[in-house]
Amino acid sequence: MTVSILFISANPQGTTRIEIDDEYRTIEQVLRGTRHAGNFSLLPPALAARVEDFQTRLLRDKPVIVHWSGHGQPEVPAARTGSDTERTRELTPAGSHGAATQSANGMIVVWGEGGQPEMVPTDPLANVFNILRDQLPTTCVVLNACFTEAQAKRIAEHVDFVVGTTRAIPDTAAIAFSKSFYEAIGEGQSLANAFELGKNNVAIRSLGDPRILKCWSREGVDPKNLILAAASPAIPAPSRFPEPSLTGPQLRSCHDVLLDAFPTRAAMAQLLLYDLDVKLDEITGQPALREAYFELLRWAKGQGRLGELFKHAIAANSGNLKLQSLVAQIWRQ
Repeated sequence: MTVSILFISANPQGTTRIEIDDEYRTIEQVLRGTRHAGNFSLLPPALAARVEDFQTRLLRDKPVIVHWSGHGQPEVPAARTGSDTERTRELTPAGSHGAATQSANGMIVVWGEGGQPEMVPTDPLANVFNILRDQLPTTCVVLNACFTEAQAKRIAEHVDFVVGTTRAIPDTAAIAFSKSFYEAIGEGQSLANAFELGKNNVAIRSLGDPRILKCWSREGVDPKNLILAAASPAIPAPSRFPEPSLTGPQLRSCHDVLLDAFPTRAAMAQLLLYDLDVKLDEITGQPALREAYFELLRWAKGQGRLGELFKHAIAANSGNLKLQSLVAQIWRQ
């Protein structure tokens, strides 16, 4: 499976000039030199992005990673201290103040009418990932701008792993984080380790407080098991699949993963008939896939065949990253 990366950016008129081009070039170059370089594909970037570009590009490209590079602005300006010359990724032009000293909710900033700054509202931004969750392979979102905590948390309700910031982040620190983050995932590290290595690069180079960078995971997901850069299955399938005792969030994860790994009714019907010797139509008459898979899971749990279902699912679709991750979390050897 190719790990496609969608790089979205904006530096609207009247905002501080930040090194977006340098960040894109850094990601491209560092990935090219990694062990799993062939697994990654940088999609054509969305430059000078408008507010609707998120929805349009997600629909068209269906990326595994979405990376935002640009400005963010707190809803209420925070108290400031520090150097007047430090360039950050906050909307307010450099020279008016230094880095924020406290966390503030904020929004990313795109090109609006006439090239003027326009904030992207949090609810619609997160809702794009919610509406398309059954169709997107998106596993990771990076909001590499200032004050993106609130938006990152909301997106993490629908995406496995999301990176954001609690305060203003220096431009140099944002790029340093990206360099080590993508280098790590290109070398086969988990998203959790890649995030920590990205933060550590900021600390090593004394580019600011690395604690500004935070990550969030979707409920039921362990980011230590999210490994994107493997030509073969990143997570070995367990030799045994005992019947698990699952929590509600884990059952929801099972449901979402089956939708991702088997996006058509025909694919699931074939799996059940060939490997479990049952017919999907005998389990559920629901025409909608979401409802049908809900009834399938309820049937498998009631029959004590949930482990058997996922044993054959991972055998049939071993390259699906979300299925790999789920199996590793629930059926660890």
